[in-house]
Amino acid sequence: MVIEVKSSFKKKLREALKGILNENEMKFLPSGFQQIGTIVILNLKNQLWKNKKVIAEAVQNIVSNCDAICLNKGAIYSQFRTPQIELVVGKSTETIHKEHGTLYKLDVSKIMFAKGNINERKRYPKLVKENEIIFDFFAGIGYFCLNIARLANPKKIFAFEMNPIAYNYLVENIQINKVSDKIIPILGDCKTEALKIKEKADRIIMGLLPSPKDALPTAFQVLNPEKCIIHYEGLLRDSDPPEILLEDVSSINKEMNKKAKLDHIEFIKSYRPHVNHVCLDILVN
Repeated sequence: MVIEVKSSFKKKLREALKGILNENEMKFLPSGFQQIGTIVILNLKNQLWKNKKVIAEAVQNIVSNCDAICLNKGAIYSQFRTPQIELVVGKSTETIHKEHGTLYKLDVSKIMFAKGNINERKRYPKLVKENEIIFDFFAGIGYFCLNIARLANPKKIFAFEMNPIAYNYLVENIQINKVSDKIIPILGDCKTEALKIKEKADRIIMGLLPSPKDALPTAFQVLNPEKCIIHYEGLLRDSDPPEILLEDVSSINKEMNKKAKLDHIEFIKSYRPHVNHVCLDILVN
């Protein structure tokens, strides 16, 4: 999870916990936090878990617009990328997060929200042309399609999501943002559901890690044969050329007798030391 560092946060937290934690425990206090909507998520060292409630109460007094404090207890898991989140202070893990004017309703204990992808969510609407038909293969709660529908003028977006919880939030977020005339939510696996759509895609968003290579054959079957942009995400080491990721597409490209070329590579964020999360914008015609 991305941690938002606040310059005076740790100092204020130390002052609030003076006399409650000993000096050794003070050393393990976090220097920042993540805030999604009105919920703050803390990463605490194991040494502080026994003090999680008193720390959470102190944080709630420091952070403005905060209804609940949660503890991040581990890495995401399962096919649906479920967070390991524990509610420590507050009544609910559900919130509405606002970004670029778009509203995202979600439950942070059930749905991952990657704040590090903020620039990518801002980038797509600038790329979309008038009346495009877009397939969002892994729509989630509407991470990308909501912004596109609000800030660009696509003809239609088919948003596929197989996680029932995420899908329900996607449907709700479409209503909240008043874009039901632009987005068609579809519950199910994009690899089968996309093949049922009569329209062909001018743009396909494949925003999933690790790289969704198994969905590429479907993408090549549903794209507009005249011209289509595929946004294909993946991980690259500092020393890797983008052609390594492009090989995933090239192998399918040859089978389908299409021409594909790398139009742009976008750095999204650092994934871990010397490994970057990137998006390849691939032109297929």
